[in-house]
Amino acid sequence: RNASVWIQSGIVSFGAKQCDDPKYPSVFARVSQYQDWITSNIGSNPPGFIEFNNSGFRSSLNLLLFAISLMFSIIPFTFSLYLSS
Repeated sequence: RNASVWIQSGIVSFGAKQCDDPKYPSVFARVSQYQDWITSNIGSNPPGFIEFNNSGFRSSLNLLLFAISLMFSIIPFTFSLYLSS
């Protein structure tokens, strides 16, 4: 929220029920990356967009943690499918 205006900077694509749960990764879509598409499809009265500045450290770390957790969940599942066939 910026003063009295709500700002949407991302949408949860999938992940934990609560996006702030540090034990579970979540995947977000950055709304500003789709500004042109949104503007071309929204018609009249388009929303305003703000500039998003990110150092990249936290998002890179989250991506790495997500990849590691995904690997440790997919490998056992794939191996169990192999054993059951």
